[in-house]
Amino acid sequence: MFPVTLKCPRCGTTFRSAVLGSFGYSGAYSDLCRRFWGLNPLPYFIHTCPNCSYTGGTSEFATVSGEGEEGLPTDLEFGCRKYGLLAERYASEGKSSYEVARMYHMGACCARLSGKRDLELLFLDKALKWLLRAVEEEAVPKREEAVAFYLLGELHRLAGDFDSALKYYEMVPRQGSAEEWLVKLALRQMEHARRRDRELKML
Repeated sequence: MFPVTLKCPRCGTTFRSAVLGSFGYSGAYSDLCRRFWGLNPLPYFIHTCPNCSYTGGTSEFATVSGEGEEGLPTDLEFGCRKYGLLAERYASEGKSSYEVARMYHMGACCARLSGKRDLELLFLDKALKWLLRAVEEEAVPKREEAVAFYLLGELHRLAGDFDSALKYYEMVPRQGSAEEWLVKLALRQMEHARRRDRELKML
């Protein structure tokens, strides 16, 4: 992990944050959240201004250097909440509902790895609502449709809505973008839904 000093493009506040030099995957969960070796890297993928809460990727901030950086405010306290702030920003800017859903899903993944169960459940619920909206608005890119339907199935299953879960799992093989591994996974998760099993699985 490397310290970095950034300048907010909205309010001009200079603050300290951090980025990761490298990280490794150790697997995934059935809702396609990834697991990592060691430190949870997700809080360091994006940054939040501690003054105005503007949130974005590193490239959206100016990188600055100079003396007195130790006395600057930091965004590290925001942790996984950054993803909720970025989702809210995307929604307010009128970005695709699919992109908003993706940020909430990333936030849920981040919160799970950080042991923040309440935040994880909040973000999973928001991800589901925005993903449903994305499908209704036909905002899901064609290449992502199979993944979107699978996630709708899985998020419904985790929420205990097994009938809806089965409906969306069944749509996965019908998509031209469906890869073989995803079709097999959807079929496997359908069996869990039929057994009314809402437990998160490891892949």
